[in-house]
Amino acid sequence: MALIGGCHETASKVLKALLDQGATTLEARIGSHIATFGGSNCFQTDSRLSEAIPKPGGGNYHPESIGRARRTMKRAGFLLCKRIPPNHLPRGADYPTPHGTTSKYIRWSVIGVQRPPKQVQKLEAKRLRAAERHQRLGPRYGASGAITPPNPTTTTGRPTPPPDSELAKVLADFESIQQSARAKRTASTPQDAVRSGADPPE
Repeated sequence: MALIGGCHETASKVLKALLDQGATTLEARIGSHIATFGGSNCFQTDSRLSEAIPKPGGGNYHPESIGRARRTMKRAGFLLCKRIPPNHLPRGADYPTPHGTTSKYIRWSVIGVQRPPKQVQKLEAKRLRAAERHQRLGPRYGASGAITPPNPTTTTGRPTPPPDSELAKVLADFESIQQSARAKRTASTPQDAVRSGADPPE
């Protein structure tokens, strides 16, 4: 089962508690998946739940099967569900839902599992929103660690550029040529020797 949140231990407890109370395997798996959100709102549609909860033998449940099991869990008191109309913003979501969805919460007292602490809930809600953005928009807009940002330079004033080995070689060659030209200009020639009265070199 794909647990996209971090409350794995809580999800395992919810799975066992639902099975002990007579829930079907699909219903228990739906409850366990919703429990990965901690105490936060699970606003995934039935189609998204179908993708996130694969069958034990492979494949995916039909979204209508997810919907029937979800409604059964609501009637049994395991879930608290609230319909979100199209173009409305579910609690905890970043964007409005274009086709509508259902907000789903675990009823912890009915299931008999302790609700995760609020700090864990907030952290998992943040991670799950990032996972939703990653799935919807791609890694560029996903989690904060999806793309490593450039390491900022914390120096004062103008930053020093990195050394360029090719530029350094060109400058060294240019300096060598300049030194050679200066040496030739300062060297004695036969005409200079005649004008100075010295014997010219043979």
